[in-house]
Amino acid sequence: MHRAESIMQAITTNVTGLTTTGANVYRGRAYPVAALPALSVSQGAQQRLDDYETMPTIARTLDVDITAHVQQVANTETTLNQIETEIYSSLKSSANLGLPYVLDIEWRSSAAPDQDGESSEVPIASMVITFEVRYEHSDSSTES
Repeated sequence: MHRAESIMQAITTNVTGLTTTGANVYRGRAYPVAALPALSVSQGAQQRLDDYETMPTIARTLDVDITAHVQQVANTETTLNQIETEIYSSLKSSANLGLPYVLDIEWRSSAAPDQDGESSEVPIASMVITFEVRYEHSDSSTES
């Protein structure tokens, strides 16, 4: 299995069971509207770290976007900020996500809260929180 895939699985497991979102965690960019508040976890860009000099390994960064989705209420930003706090605490509680090839995980950015679509029936707000994971693999395989 590609190491990025195992990292995505570890992050999804790590953010499942938070106080605010519970088991409503979905891999990819879609989520069931009936399951709010919810998180969707999606893979972003990967880049090689050229200045990392541990041969014969290659170090990469992997961006992971975690999108928090909530039904809009009077204090939508407060709810989204609480979810971000819980995500941050969960991911930072284990520097390497329990994976020996993960070097570290760092918060990268949080996008401004935004409304999903124009539906007046179920107005949904979301916020994308991006983390950068640094990991390594052999120079001959992304699986070892």
